[in-house]
Amino acid sequence: IRTNPKIKKGLQLTYGHVFLDEFQDTTSLQYKLVKQCFLNSSSIMTAVGDNKQRIMLWAGALKTVFEDFQKDFNASSQRLIMNHRSAPRLIELQKMMYLSLNESDSKVIFSNKWNPEDGAISLVIAENEMKEAQKVAADIFQKISMGISPNELCILCKQLPQKYTSQIILELEKYQIRARIENDYQDLIKEPIIEMLMALLRLSVDRKRPQDWEFILTISGELWGMGSSQEVDSYYKMQDKIIEEINSLNILIKNVSSKKEFHELLQHAIRFWGLCHLKAMIPKYNQGTYLTELLSKFQSFMWDELENVQFNWLLALENFEGLNSVPIMTIHKSKGLEYQAVYFVGLEDSAFWNFKKQPEEDRCAFFVALSRAKLEIMFTFCNCRSTVKYPKQFHKDINEFFELLKTPGIAKLINLTSSES
Repeated sequence: IRTNPKIKKGLQLTYGHVFLDEFQDTTSLQYKLVKQCFLNSSSIMTAVGDNKQRIMLWAGALKTVFEDFQKDFNASSQRLIMNHRSAPRLIELQKMMYLSLNESDSKVIFSNKWNPEDGAISLVIAENEMKEAQKVAADIFQKISMGISPNELCILCKQLPQKYTSQIILELEKYQIRARIENDYQDLIKEPIIEMLMALLRLSVDRKRPQDWEFILTISGELWGMGSSQEVDSYYKMQDKIIEEINSLNILIKNVSSKKEFHELLQHAIRFWGLCHLKAMIPKYNQGTYLTELLSKFQSFMWDELENVQFNWLLALENFEGLNSVPIMTIHKSKGLEYQAVYFVGLEDSAFWNFKKQPEEDRCAFFVALSRAKLEIMFTFCNCRSTVKYPKQFHKDINEFFELLKTPGIAKLINLTSSES
């Protein structure tokens, strides 16, 4: 772009409006790219972000990016004060963190959908993971019994969710509630080819899915270069081709009884679209074995789901999407998401092991976890955690979080230890 003015001019003519989201985590290199493309252009630039949620300093996030943007693009600043997500009591806790995050106590207000007393915060002090798991699982069961969908609840960890939540997963199984670590699933579900395969499989089982049908028509048209200028006959031929593929897959689905047959089913769909067309439309699928590994992972995960539900294909697809399970993830993976209730497991020094070196970033991580919740958040601390390197747990380094939660009227303290903690 720096050496070819035609590319730069083409970008500026194409994009009259540029929206930069999660701007607080922009790296120096990313910001240089923005400036190289659009500085001194007529494009309207909008950067949106929140310094309190800056959790990518370790990856090179530029601390001065908002000031730099205002100066370089002569931008005006607008502070958004309406919190549309969180209940009032959760907002009060968020506001109490502003000082430690070097933010002014802005006049944040809650949406009129809430009553002033809405929201609940609790801090669980447990003797061990078993007591912690029993409390969390019982609370999740109660909420699901009240009609809240499992995927409206979320279990968060600072790091290593497999170590911090294994006992909770087992405890939830006793209530016949599924919970899974989302890290691999999240990345997979976002992939275009996986979205395409899932939509095609759903249509092969159930034709009455207009959204999937529209999606497959649109994406197939893009793959095969079917623009709006194409003749009506060509468009109808494309429809017929898709219907023929759906019919073929419907027959194959009924006969799938092994992983090999499922693999052949997926290959049938890939051949239908054409590998060369897929790689032309999505350039990253040309990179080495990326596409092969992607399809292999999808095949493995989806096969497990099919076996678990005795080949109920629609249910297996729903389960793969996470519609019927409680998601478990790290704070970093939760960015941009929101849940009715959040369970933050492991509010302990060992989870925030680098707090002394990066207090600002870890405070932001705590704020991000807190701000994922709409109505309720539960924090847990274990005196002894057998799944980590040093079982005995402390909260000396991150004691400011505990002091915050213990502020009168903020959190309900639930003690599950043999002695006062």
